[in-house]
Amino acid sequence: MLSAQDNPFSLSIQRLEIPGLPGLHSFAAAEFQGKWYLFGGRRDGLHRRQPFRAFDSAHANRFIYCIDPIAKTVDSLPIHNLSPSLQSQLASTNILFHQQGDALYLAGGYGLPSREDVSLFQAPSRFLDPEVHRTMPYLTRVDLPMLQTNFAQLQDKSTQLSPRQNPFQQWTDTQFALTGGAMMYSDGVFYLVGGHRFDGLYNPMGP
Repeated sequence: MLSAQDNPFSLSIQRLEIPGLPGLHSFAAAEFQGKWYLFGGRRDGLHRRQPFRAFDSAHANRFIYCIDPIAKTVDSLPIHNLSPSLQSQLASTNILFHQQGDALYLAGGYGLPSREDVSLFQAPSRFLDPEVHRTMPYLTRVDLPMLQTNFAQLQDKSTQLSPRQNPFQQWTDTQFALTGGAMMYSDGVFYLVGGHRFDGLYNPMGP
């Protein structure tokens, strides 16, 4: 029997100050060759509770951040250079994510879709208004070595990468439309666990 006073581990927290580090929450993260990559999330702290103000697009994170904790540098990639469906997902919050080796997998996320992501506004969707929030029906694989190699080129919208240089692969299915849950991996299988599917304005006081 273990005693509460005999824990076999210790925990310490050390503050790390990095100039230009963005204030984000509910983002997805990956690590590759000592650098941290941040995707999605929000910049406004706790979301507003009024449905017409909650999860507003003005405070969505619209950058992919590359952080070097040793050199203490922050680089950013605007997502408006990417495809409309990637813009929709990467500006959402509480994306389910899991890093497996050199790849990051992203599923779902809640927020306002890109207006250019027209496939989300077509039948059979009940939500044809681009101002209506939804949970994104996407699974995205991010090739982290390729993202790191082509980070500078992706910052320039005029640069056309070949399919072999594109670090993003994306699939669409309503089963991926989850937010706030967890993605796990075991024996070659990914599991999407828990979470919610919100379609329409978020209302904590009722439907």
